[in-house]
Amino acid sequence: MIYLLRHGRLPDSCGGKFIGQADIPLSLEGIEQAKRWAAFFSKQGVKFDHVFSSDLSRCKETAGIIAPYVQATFLPALREIALGEWDGVERREIISMYPDEWKKRGEDPAYAPPGGESLAFFYSRVAPALDEIFKLKGTKLIATHAGVIRCAICRIMDSPLTRLFSLDAEYAGLTTIDESKNPMSIRGFNTKPY
Repeated sequence: MIYLLRHGRLPDSCGGKFIGQADIPLSLEGIEQAKRWAAFFSKQGVKFDHVFSSDLSRCKETAGIIAPYVQATFLPALREIALGEWDGVERREIISMYPDEWKKRGEDPAYAPPGGESLAFFYSRVAPALDEIFKLKGTKLIATHAGVIRCAICRIMDSPLTRLFSLDAEYAGLTTIDESKNPMSIRGFNTKPY
């Protein structure tokens, strides 16, 4: 089984803002969310053979809380999409100031915000890392970001990249992938430990 877990909630100061590769730690609530997952997996008897994480603090913290008994591998390839000049800016401000660019971002996988990554580039960075992880035997935890989880789902479902924005991967939401059959299947999305 593959468990893709989005990191927990960020500090309130991040609310409504685009957060890409800014290295922001978990909030106290985010830490509690990770602890609830750790308790859930323990109660279910789930032991991870492999743990992978984005190398950003919020994901590293999440992985460390959930599976401290496994040496995690921190991969820059599992980082969130780089948003360039839009990183840390409120979503409504971007929509208001850059309506054409905002629309283009949702429709054209080749479009990148100033200084950021396009969806196509982001996918080309994430997909090979996921493929390598998926090949490994055993139970895997991937602590990562909403965009990476969306990429994984689009890859498994063979969906177009523009479909990414229709998937709302929530804070501390778990996506479960069953790799026992070919093709792999998604068993759960945005699951919570309560």
